[in-house]
Amino acid sequence: MQYQLMSNNKAIWFDTTNLGPSSRELGPNGNCPPNSDNNNEPDCYAHGIQYDVETGEIVTVYVKTDPCCSSGHMLPSGDLRARRLFCH
Repeated sequence: MQYQLMSNNKAIWFDTTNLGPSSRELGPNGNCPPNSDNNNEPDCYAHGIQYDVETGEIVTVYVKTDPCCSSGHMLPSGDLRARRLFCH
């Protein structure tokens, strides 16, 4: 799991895709990426969210691959750079 507070007071959470569905559906409808941990079946649940610290608004984040074993850091430009590490 990765948590990053951004410079715009929004926090990003990423979680693994191999533990089954999360409690939040991925929006908009029909935006379901294939899950390689489940024979590439569509995965219509969010494994990443953006949380606005000031308003409490939660927005789902589309994750293309399993972020398990990832790490990230902030670039001087304010962009989040994520890197996948080797894991089994």
